[in-house]
Amino acid sequence: MLLEGKYGDSLIPVLVDALGQLFMIVTGLYAGAPKILALDADGRILAHLIGYDTDGAVYRTVSLDPNGNLIALMKGLDGVTLRTIAVDASGIMKANLSAQDLNYLKFRPVYGSMVDKIESAFAVPHNTRTSIISVTGKGSTVGGTLLLNSGPTQNQLWYGWTVDGTTGSLMLVSTYEYRNLLRPGASPLYLSKYDPVDQVFIMGISPGITFEESISFDVLQQSGGLLGGNAVLNYALIP
Repeated sequence: MLLEGKYGDSLIPVLVDALGQLFMIVTGLYAGAPKILALDADGRILAHLIGYDTDGAVYRTVSLDPNGNLIALMKGLDGVTLRTIAVDASGIMKANLSAQDLNYLKFRPVYGSMVDKIESAFAVPHNTRTSIISVTGKGSTVGGTLLLNSGPTQNQLWYGWTVDGTTGSLMLVSTYEYRNLLRPGASPLYLSKYDPVDQVFIMGISPGITFEESISFDVLQQSGGLLGGNAVLNYALIP
């Protein structure tokens, strides 16, 4: 079969190589005249990208980096002034949200559903730091309470916490009262109820204590024997 194609008003045979593969010369218009498209050694089209400069009258070559990635200079209007958009060393765009058109922006942390954990089957030995409630995972506290049964006085009962394996200092109940740590957020633990007459001391757990691996709340009592009590921890884990 002889393939022919029109060139002007004439029929010209279509060329093939020794393997019967079709020869094709691809051309494109440049300033009204056809130009042959260049290929590299692998047969890929070589393209020279150009675009208009900001004045709209001058052609400029589009720049590429050594990997062939397009290099673009992005600009935006500041009033009537054209300014370059900045990026950091990783190519991440910097944004100044104070100049945006929204009336306000609202942010909130996203955690999993709140969980209530209750512990009441514990026994705290004399003069030994003991974890009475703990959680493993990554999340944040929402609240909670710690209470030992009547027995220790305010100078015989110590409370503290351990976050991600790092142990915080224990403090006497009387020290919480003396330092006025009586409200959520004043300390990871705060004194919620202080009754030295009936020896009832309830510690509150502040919200917003974050942990990456685990958190526990600890007690040390110096009244002697074994003491029980009740502990509640409200928390949320990151899903």
